[in-house]
Parts: sequence; structure tokens; C-alpha cells
Amino acid sequence: MSPSFPRITAAIFLGVGAVATALVAWNPLVVGYAKQPMSDMPATMWVMLSVLLAVGASRASAFGAGLAAGAAVITRPALLVAAAVIPLAAYRGDTARQRFAIAGAGLTLMLVVLMAIQNQLFGSPFSTANVVARLRELQEFSEPLDPERREHEDDEPPPP
Repeated sequence: MSPSFPRITAAIFLGVGAVATALVAWNPLVVGYAKQPMSDMPATMWVMLSVLLAVGASRASAFGAGLAAGAAVITRPALLVAAAVIPLAAYRGDTARQRFAIAGAGLTLMLVVLMAIQNQLFGSPFSTANVVARLRELQEFSEPLDPERREHEDDEPPPP
């Protein structure tokens, strides 16, 4: 291997990296989505924090793991299944059952907060913005557009 080989490969990779960066930076989809707030990263942070705290040794870390898992569910409700695993991850050590119960209590506390928020905003603790929007769409399509048409549905059609 010649001494110039690392320099040549470094130059090639630098050029490829610059081209890839330019392609991503000028992609209209990337630019459009960069303007919209996304909850993926905060939710991932909460899940990783809950895993980190779940493998800790103290009871306080188990409670913190449950709280962090609950915060992940508040951020993205689809993470409920992942959050349910966190008390199982906290089930370790000499006080495994206590850590499991404490982590579950932290998670339950945050789920109660989530349900109170949803009840206040959407009228039901089990409704989300997506469900409410979908029900409104279905209701709009199920109603007849013409009010006179609704009155004469059982009768003969109205005269032209």
C-alpha cells in the first residue's frame, strides 16, 4: 500500500460526503419536513432515558424509569406497548418486585395525566386528536348535503 492511498481515499470520501450532503440539503421533502416539528426525537429520548433508569440499582431510578416511559407515551401515544416493557426491565436486583411495582406506579401516574389531558381536550380519556378528526370526517360524509333532501327521503322525490 502506498503512502498516498489514505490521502486519495480521504479525498474521494470527502467528495462523496459533500455531494450527499448537498443532495439532502436541497431535497424539497427534507426542507419541507424540517419546518415541521416532529415528536420522534423527544419520544426516543424519553424511551432511552427510561431504559437507562430501569437498569439502575435504586428504587428512585425505577420510579424515574416509569415517569420517563409515561412521558414517552404522552409524547407519542403509540409507544404505550414499549412503555409497558419498562417495568419488566426494572425487575432486577435484590428488590426486583418492589422495583417492578415502583416503575409501574410511575408509568401509571403519567398515564393518568395523559388520560386527564385527553379528557379535557377531547371529551374522553380514550380519545386522541386523530380519533376526533376521523369521527368528524365520517360524520360530514354521512349527512346529506341538501337539507330539503333529508325532509323528503321517505316521500316521493320533490318536483323539479
